[in-house]
Amino acid sequence: MNWKIKKHCLLLASAFVVGISGSSAFAQVAEYFSVPVKIERHVSGNSTLLAKDYFHNFAHYTGFRLVAVDVIAGADSAEGAIVKLADNQSSFGPLIELSKKVQNYRVVLTKGLVIGFGAENLALDVQGSAYVRELNLILTR
Repeated sequence: MNWKIKKHCLLLASAFVVGISGSSAFAQVAEYFSVPVKIERHVSGNSTLLAKDYFHNFAHYTGFRLVAVDVIAGADSAEGAIVKLADNQSSFGPLIELSKKVQNYRVVLTKGLVIGFGAENLALDVQGSAYVRELNLILTR
């Protein structure tokens, strides 16, 4: 596996899913990995940043489920900024109030988004003045 693929397929965690099938128990390992989406943009006012404008390889991940998004951003002014995840239907997840320091904010998704079936329409709605460095998409099969 070359370095570029390793970078895009960084294994974050393994979780065991235990179930019962008939009279026998089974365990399955669920693998989660991060796909970085570099944004590196200053925005102000009310702005929407579409992930597909910054990451053109969504087709490579068709069928993968988006389980969380790391928003790496910070406010550009003392007044701060607020961000929220959205798709082309609605906003979802909590409002994130950005601090002046650029840091990582993780949003665990309860909405089932799958690449190729809507997740590629992921957007970040920004209110205020902010610097958005990156989104990390946490995916699983």
